[in-house]
Amino acid sequence: MLAIPALALYLALVTGAGSLWPEYWPYILPSAFVLYFSLAVYTKRSEHVTLAIFAGGLLIAWAVRGSDVSWLHMLYIPYVSISGVFGPQVVLWILLSVPLLDIGHLAGGAPFYEEMALLAICVVAGASAVVTRWAIVPSRRAHGPARVRPEPPDTSGLDQVDDVETRDFLRTVLYAMRAGAVSLYLLEEGEDLRLAASTTVELERAPPKWFVDNALRFRHLVSTSDISSGGEQAGAGSTGSIGLYGISAVAVPVIDGNIILGVLAMTGTRAGSMTETGAEGFGESHHMALELMAGQFARTLGRGRVQAETEVHMERLKVIQEESARLVTSLDMMAIVGMVAEAVERLATEADLYIFIRGSGGYALAYDRALVEEAREVYSLEGTLMEMSVSDHEHKYFSNLLGYSVPVLPVEAHVASALMLPLQYEDEVLGIIVLASEEVDMLRPRQVDSLRVISDQAAISLKNALFHADIKARALTDGLTGLCNHKHFKSILAKEVQRYTEGMNPLALLIVDVDHFKRVNDTHGHQAGDEVLRGVAEVIRSTVREHDLPARYGGEEFAVLMAGADQAEALRVAERIRKNMAASSFPARTGPVQVTVSIGLASCTMEMKGPSDLVERADQALYQAKAKGRNQTVVAGSDVFMERPDQPERRHPKD
Repeated sequence: MLAIPALALYLALVTGAGSLWPEYWPYILPSAFVLYFSLAVYTKRSEHVTLAIFAGGLLIAWAVRGSDVSWLHMLYIPYVSISGVFGPQVVLWILLSVPLLDIGHLAGGAPFYEEMALLAICVVAGASAVVTRWAIVPSRRAHGPARVRPEPPDTSGLDQVDDVETRDFLRTVLYAMRAGAVSLYLLEEGEDLRLAASTTVELERAPPKWFVDNALRFRHLVSTSDISSGGEQAGAGSTGSIGLYGISAVAVPVIDGNIILGVLAMTGTRAGSMTETGAEGFGESHHMALELMAGQFARTLGRGRVQAETEVHMERLKVIQEESARLVTSLDMMAIVGMVAEAVERLATEADLYIFIRGSGGYALAYDRALVEEAREVYSLEGTLMEMSVSDHEHKYFSNLLGYSVPVLPVEAHVASALMLPLQYEDEVLGIIVLASEEVDMLRPRQVDSLRVISDQAAISLKNALFHADIKARALTDGLTGLCNHKHFKSILAKEVQRYTEGMNPLALLIVDVDHFKRVNDTHGHQAGDEVLRGVAEVIRSTVREHDLPARYGGEEFAVLMAGADQAEALRVAERIRKNMAASSFPARTGPVQVTVSIGLASCTMEMKGPSDLVERADQALYQAKAKGRNQTVVAGSDVFMERPDQPERRHPKD
């Protein structure tokens, strides 16, 4: 439609019809040229450029016809040359129009050869312009002129990234999205984002922290067309929105399965925001592409995370294997406690360790940041969190105990997080391991799993040690009374006599015999006799000093070895035994049974040649007590020696 007015003007000018209104040509032709030239500049369409050039030719033709200057028609030569810049098609149309535009000059008397020479020069000028365009100016696409190549984006921040895979990934996102800056934030312990890598060292050009936190909080992509319009969040101590006025931004969480690993964020360029992403910022296609890239990188990070966790897990398995192998080699209770402590501290180096072993009256503290050599202090777990773990027979991990009113341990300790591992064998709780820390969330799940394996192996080793200790105790104690048996007593007696001869430490021996014990068996039965023997043993055990050694010597006879006791001290203990025995009664089927005891006391002297001499003197004193009427104590050497009548061989307990 725009070509019709130009064609009408062309016909009017060529045919001479324009001579009817010559006074209007100075207004019509310049206006037409300005109109078409403006359209060509604004739209950059090839047809509008052609019309603008054609309108310029009309101006030249009008100027030639209205002027008496003969050389003015030579302006067609630069006219054709300029049109050659726009391609051969435009040159062809212009060359066809020149003879018609200049026909008035020929009709005015100009030589024909002059007109042909002008046309030939125009052809050469147009061809030269086309060749020059092909040689110098790059070819343009059919839909319009080529775009100006933008400046390369800033990648100075990638020089600080050691990981090649991360560096290449950020560079790919930067170029593919034509972004201004791309940053990767990784999630640290405690859910804090840390800037792990960025394409720019000028962090004020990177997405601000508050914007990245939104993607983490909402767990999906967030986008804005103007990062500087962050409202209160942008002003709440955030740095990074300086100089980002009018810049778009987008952030997407990096998620591997259900695990959030971090956030990938990018900002646009100022040119990109105006010409590529538009006023609405990054478009939907950019969002989809960035989410796909974030998903791909999440899988890459996931593989690295799995590899790192596998290496750590293998190291923990190595520790478990080594420590488990050590645990099964020992049958000593405290040695096992020490090995368990070493294994646990290798797996959890920052925590304080407590190990409690279950006893008859409660739980003895065997390890309190260091091995307790004498685990004598016994605690009750009542009212503590340890009681919950023991009663439920399962491990308990409290990652945050701040504000808890219930104590964790029966001992004084400030605890913010704790792990409790019962040492359980089948349904029996043998003890409990407690790891405590003043910091919250001290352990990772895989650490807890590894520590559970160690505690299970420790429970098995402790049970083996207890079983071994029980077998050993049975071999050294009397099965009926629980006192030291005759064989073990004789070995300890020999050692104590040797110590006496070397250091002259006082040593005394009591031999205690139940009076008329045969009458008890005959009257009340052998079962009652066994109850009497157990009762007598308990009275002796509860009466002697803590470091004295009571033993069943044979049949109804008992012995007490008293290291460090002189004759006077030994006599006081013997009399307490005799009086306590006379005041006690023992249950029987036919009713309570009371018995008395006779005691022979002998002290070790330098004249004795060995343990048998000490036993012989105590034995002689015992027979003197019996001869004097029983229920009394006789000290060897304090009375006239009475020769003992022949007696049947003394009975000893069976092995």
